Amino acid sequence: MADEPLRRQVLIRKFYLKNLSLTTHADRPDFASSVDAERKLNVRTTNSELDGDQVEVVLHVGVKMDAGDDTIYRVEVAQAGIFEIVGYTQAERVEILGHICPEILFPYARSIISSVVRKGDFQDVGLKPLDFRALFARNMSERAAQSAAS
Repeated sequence: MADEPLRRQVLIRKFYLKNLSLTTHADRPDFASSVDAERKLNVRTTNSELDGDQVEVVLHVGVKMDAGDDTIYRVEVAQAGIFEIVGYTQAERVEILGHICPEILFPYARSIISSVVRKGDFQDVGLKPLDFRALFARNMSERAAQSAAS
């Protein structure tokens, strides 16, 4: 049995909402119908090694809606998951943690954001799916360029 190859798998052990925040300026009725509103999206991930092959991955998604210099609302979600990653090289693990796990978590974060914004009596933010593979590749390129510049 010792010669048997280690099976490669990514298992989802648990999903949970780690943090949620909504800040509004509902006392300003002119904000609710502002046509000049600009949406800003911020997405990042963090991860922590747990016991064995388990890793907690946290997808942080922030949406800020501004009208000029004023903020209409800001919603921030930290959607977490525990993933068990078995049989992959370290380089492959980096890719799994960098774009596959966030890609799995994003629909949950997007749904929470949509629900919270609507319950705050604002128009749905309408977040589209993100290409986490492209975001990960860009982030790795930027890191490589920074390392080369140092």
